[in-house]
Amino acid sequence: VDYISGACLLVPRAHFVRLGGFEVAAYKAYYEDTDLQMRIRYELNQTIWFQPLAVARHHEHGSFGTSATALMQASAVTFRNRWGRVLDVSHRARPPANDPVGVMRASDRRLDSMPAVLYIDVLLPRRRRGSGLPRALDNVLSLARLGYKVTVLGTYEQAVMQTRLNDTEGWQARLGQIPADHQEYDTWAQLRQAGVEVVRYEDVQGAMCKSVAHDAASLLAEGECAVVRLLFRLRPQYYAAIITSRPTEW
Repeated sequence: VDYISGACLLVPRAHFVRLGGFEVAAYKAYYEDTDLQMRIRYELNQTIWFQPLAVARHHEHGSFGTSATALMQASAVTFRNRWGRVLDVSHRARPPANDPVGVMRASDRRLDSMPAVLYIDVLLPRRRRGSGLPRALDNVLSLARLGYKVTVLGTYEQAVMQTRLNDTEGWQARLGQIPADHQEYDTWAQLRQAGVEVVRYEDVQGAMCKSVAHDAASLLAEGECAVVRLLFRLRPQYYAAIITSRPTEW
């Protein structure tokens, strides 16, 4: 993406006042919130916490219209000029867009010291299901607590989701606001909160189509083995360990 916003921030008033608020003089638009977080971290030596379940609703381009990208790019230069030395020392350099593994390693500092683990099952691990899925959830969460970067792949998950959510508005599903009669899917939020990546069949298909559109037809074969092979092609030499409850020739 062009820019990651701190659009939903919770900041102690004392910190905000001490730093003089946002640097509105330096940033015409965008990056003033990112700059604030960097100042809190490196000038006040405070820890920044990321909450993956926070939701902020807004009207896209409601403030700046279609000039948003140009404003982001201009402010990115200002941000880089100010924080370049810190970024060079404490952050990975931005990898090329055609290097998905590099992008993933740059976006998650856990991978600097701990390997990535792939957990594969027909369905995602959940408390309200049998067949070992509650125990699988405990195992996945334990790996995440130990510091591993865990990806959970449900090879048959989309079919179940479509059946259960056929009467649910699309925007509700996208925002994770599943109605009460679909509370079984709260486990998705639990996994995301623990820093676990959840991948579904259609996620892998879509990513593969974008990366090799000319060969898409031959890659979209049916079957759970096919989606695992597609994921390996998208992320070569990324996973250090693969865990599956149903041994299969991938």
